[in-house]
Amino acid sequence: MRYTESEILGLLEKAGKIADDSKDDEEPPAAVAEKVVLKEPSPVAAKKPKKEKKKKAKKVKKPRVKKEKKPRSSVKELPDGFEIAGRARGSLRFIVDFTVNFGLIIGLIVFGLVLTYTDITWPLVLVLILSIFNMAVMPIQYKSSMGNVISRTKFVNSRGDSAIFLYHMLKNINIPAYLIFFGGLLIAISAGTVWTTATKITVGLSIAIILIPFLDWVFRRTRKDNLGLWEVAFGGVWLVRSTETSTDGSKFMKRLESMAQYAETKGFVVDEEEDS
Repeated sequence: MRYTESEILGLLEKAGKIADDSKDDEEPPAAVAEKVVLKEPSPVAAKKPKKEKKKKAKKVKKPRVKKEKKPRSSVKELPDGFEIAGRARGSLRFIVDFTVNFGLIIGLIVFGLVLTYTDITWPLVLVLILSIFNMAVMPIQYKSSMGNVISRTKFVNSRGDSAIFLYHMLKNINIPAYLIFFGGLLIAISAGTVWTTATKITVGLSIAIILIPFLDWVFRRTRKDNLGLWEVAFGGVWLVRSTETSTDGSKFMKRLESMAQYAETKGFVVDEEEDS
């Protein structure tokens, strides 16, 4: 079958159009991404290996050995280097201190108010000052009382030191306790006593104060070391012999020293043990 030139040209035109249409229908090829050149990372310094800590060897705990507690002894012991004062020295000390602290006051009251009915105000003030001086000032300044100086004795504690002034004051509380007790007892048994609240309190306290000397007596009778209430309360106090002389240059202390020498020459401080 033969085509004419005009038919051939028509066919070619149609074929060209079809080719153009197919080209239009085809999607354009995707753009190829450029190659990304990665930068080589800078070399990282290698970390030094950590030094392994040396493990300390665990100390083996030794089992604690419990110390055996020594039983506390209730008996107080006299410190070394001291000698207990004998009965003669102890008696002389008591007589002197009792006379100065209370004897003069009692004697003055009995003489002035009971026997002669005279004014004893100023003499009473003087003996009260003397009593306070012996119970407080002397122990503070000289570590002893008048009775201690004259009898050549002193009170020492468990450390070997002189007893403090508070001990000297409390040691002498037994005598006023007896006096207060008997005063309260007289008020209680008096027929003319008006029993107000104040009177009941006064009488009750006056009678209760007798417990102080009573406890002191119980301590001395029941303890192996024969220490009283105040001796135990201060950790142990003993009356010991003393050859010390006062270094004070006052006339008062020189007078007491001369009295001590007189007592020694007359044998007032010679104990039975010294004789043997």
